Amino acid sequence: MQTFRNLLKTDEAALTAEDIDVIFCGIAELHAAHDLFVGELRPLVDNWSDEQQVAEPIKVLVCITFY
Repeated sequence: MQTFRNLLKTDEAALTAEDIDVIFCGIAELHAAHDLFVGELRPLVDNWSDEQQVAEPIKVLVCITFY
């Protein structure tokens, strides 16, 4: 995102500041939710077995994303 903002200062800007704000709206929140999901999922993947379930990390992700 910063790369696009830096381009605004040049003649090569293909997007406006408003375009960048719309395109990247909520990206910080999405990144935080992804980090939490990966943190919940990683121990399950690292200790995988045939009985392993991934429903809990997915439920956490859904709750964060939609609430």
